Amino acid sequence: MTSLLIRDYLIFLAGILDILIGFFVFLKDYKQPRNRAFLFFTVSIGIWSISLACFFISKNLIYARFWILLVTASLITISTSFFLLSKAVTTKHFIQKKIVSLILFVALLLSAVAVFILPQFFIKEVISHYWGKESILGIGYYLYSLFYGLAVSISFYKLYRSFKNKTLSAKEKNINKFLFYSMIAAIGFGSIFDWLFPLLNYYKFIWVGPYSLFIVVFTMSYAITKKQLFNISVVIKKVPSYIITSIFIAPVFLLSAYYTHSDLQLLLVTMSVLGLVVAFIGKPLQEFLITTAKHIVTKGYYDAESLLKQIPKKVQHLKNREAIFEAIVMELDKAIQFEDISVLLAGRSQKEDSCLERYILKKQTAKGLVQDDSITVSPDSNFIAQIKDTYELLLFNKLESELQDEAKLLFDSNSKNVFLPFKSPELLEAVIVLGERSNGVALKTKDIDFFNALISIINVFLFRLTPYEIIQDEFERNKKKLFDIEKKAILSERISSMMNLIQEYNHEIRTPLQVILTNVERLKNKETSEFEDRKSKMLHAIDKISDIVGTTLRLSGESQWKRNEKAINITPFLNDIIKGYPFPESIKVMINASVPNNISILGDERDLPFIFNNLFKNACEAMTEGGTITVTTESNEDTIFIKVADTGIGIEEDKLNNIWNPFTSRHVTKGRGLGLSIAFRIVGEHSGNIEVESKVGKGSLFTVSLPIHKS
Repeated sequence: MTSLLIRDYLIFLAGILDILIGFFVFLKDYKQPRNRAFLFFTVSIGIWSISLACFFISKNLIYARFWILLVTASLITISTSFFLLSKAVTTKHFIQKKIVSLILFVALLLSAVAVFILPQFFIKEVISHYWGKESILGIGYYLYSLFYGLAVSISFYKLYRSFKNKTLSAKEKNINKFLFYSMIAAIGFGSIFDWLFPLLNYYKFIWVGPYSLFIVVFTMSYAITKKQLFNISVVIKKVPSYIITSIFIAPVFLLSAYYTHSDLQLLLVTMSVLGLVVAFIGKPLQEFLITTAKHIVTKGYYDAESLLKQIPKKVQHLKNREAIFEAIVMELDKAIQFEDISVLLAGRSQKEDSCLERYILKKQTAKGLVQDDSITVSPDSNFIAQIKDTYELLLFNKLESELQDEAKLLFDSNSKNVFLPFKSPELLEAVIVLGERSNGVALKTKDIDFFNALISIINVFLFRLTPYEIIQDEFERNKKKLFDIEKKAILSERISSMMNLIQEYNHEIRTPLQVILTNVERLKNKETSEFEDRKSKMLHAIDKISDIVGTTLRLSGESQWKRNEKAINITPFLNDIIKGYPFPESIKVMINASVPNNISILGDERDLPFIFNNLFKNACEAMTEGGTITVTTESNEDTIFIKVADTGIGIEEDKLNNIWNPFTSRHVTKGRGLGLSIAFRIVGEHSGNIEVESKVGKGSLFTVSLPIHKS
């Protein structure tokens, strides 16, 4: 008798707990249709369980018949409420309130018919046996059972179909999956013993069915505390977790005592085994239940500091780049949760590991990163070119319109996407594309700072995977660039200092020179022929001095005109300069122009010819016996390169570093050694660069680099 009471009270407790969970969810947000439907469902199964408990306990068969009629009525309310719940969680637009009210009214009316109006049509009588009670079913019970089976099947079908519903978020789909499997377990278990068996006129194990309600209690409690079911946040601290753990474990001991009480030895063995099991699982279960307040109460919370420690630990021993990014994606999605994540991964050549062939797209799925064979990206694409030199997060809205269009095609991107570029010394290794966060919270400054810090940390790991030879080559290239920049800075400073001094001297020379010039010009033409000859030589010397003064003033930056920069189409401009220069007949000029006519630079058309005229002059003077001057134009995305090569005597290696200094002249030239210094200064004023390569006996190559003007 005692054992029967324990069983019945556990069934009664299961019904009470389900009703309490329903009211808890309802009170959290009673305006939500899904919360109201969930309350209707839990109250229905709670009444069903309590009615069964009362049916088992009742000694009076009249009362027992009343309780089993309530169980019969529950077939309508459980199936109807489960249908409404499935409808509420699988669609954005719930049924209109009037229709819902009508459905509820019909369900309650049908329930009242079974209990109060036509009870004989559903349950003819209740018979008592030694093993329990048996109900003689009427045709109404079979009709309600048919309705129950159809409604529950349709509800499960709707939940299953929602797994692929594109209008639902990833989080909503996961919740629906959880509801589907947990309800399959609970309703399926209960239906076998309390719906199918009675239809087959088998009642001996009818008491087993209500224990399925504990499945609902446990799974819904888990979903609320750990998955924020229906956006409900619950904080479980240490003491409540002990209480809940005890509630979970107590029924196990009670049921074990119920089945083994007749055999004392078996009871002792069973209790001992359960004690050992609880000793092992009790503490982990209690810790599992603890949910920190910060993580649940704060919407979209994640611990950035812990994540920046956790991700490096996950990837520190990985050698495969794809495995590194898969680990990063898994950790980000687990901690922050995104609607979708894609990775654009560098695809290397199988023959040569450092050779980049293409970028492949992989998308995050339940099975990890899966390659999308329909999409590959060229290393030369505009998107890669834009992002490859970036060391921090990029927002979709900050991209240029053309790149936004390309991102939409590649990743099905929208305004909420962000791009995380990861680089090694070799190349752009990957771009992680993050979609909208599942909780709908937009990225804030602290999130952007976290992602930028993550990029920096992972780039260090990628650096570690780079072969030593590549790192050494990169270091040497950067070292040479730094040395060249430093050398040019020193040269510019030296020229500037020298020109300041020359400028002072020029002003001092100009004044007395002007006095001499004025007086010579005033000499009358009546003078002797010898004096006329002297006068002509003096005027020639004065012109030469004036030219020196003008040239050195140009080198110092002081000019008789102000610079007037405008867009210049370099190809026709350079052709005009070549046509206008008086090349000797012994020198052949070849032009290799690969720059389109519409490519322009921003410059002063009075200054620029000096550069090339000076280079042509030096080339001609280096080829006294004739030769070839080759002018080549090339360009990339940002720069135009004009190369002037000659087949002259060349420049000694020890003199190459000094050719830019003022008053440095090669023996073959007849100038004052200021031409290249002035050219160097003019190129610098145009934000360009000039370089030289030379071999004695073979000739020299001067390369002028000027930035392309982008209107």
